[in-house]
Amino acid sequence: MLKSIIRSVFKRYGYTFLKTMYLRDHKDSEYASMSIVTEKNLTQTIDACEAILREIKGTTKDKSIDNPAALGCGDDLRIWGSQ
Repeated sequence: MLKSIIRSVFKRYGYTFLKTMYLRDHKDSEYASMSIVTEKNLTQTIDACEAILREIKGTTKDKSIDNPAALGCGDDLRIWGSQ
């Protein structure tokens, strides 16, 4: 589910998190594909996250981005890696 949320957010902002590479044979027929994360994709993704946070901060005005309850997220919003 997290993967679909991430993809929908980045699609909305015009960013592609994964770069898809296609392998083709001598007749130019596609026979395999793989998705990879490149440094450029990762940089764009980080920039997109920062833009999203700036937009959230701008729309919440007096509400703090550090306070999930103020954003209507309750206890469900946690920083990854924190308890």
